[in-house]
Amino acid sequence: MSRQRIEQEVVDYVSVNFDPSEWDIEGIVEEIHDLGFDTVDDMDQDTFTEILQRHDLG
Repeated sequence: MSRQRIEQEVVDYVSVNFDPSEWDIEGIVEEIHDLGFDTVDDMDQDTFTEILQRHDLG
């Protein structure tokens, strides 16, 4: 359940701020989930930004 929520939050964030085709959405979701977070809101901004940078395909 939490993985689906994370995916929706990541898709929403990336869609509003960037071109989604330039991002490895599944990789972002997997990394957040593997770190044990249930939602993007559970993370600090620096951690989220670092994860996004690692999965930038653009």
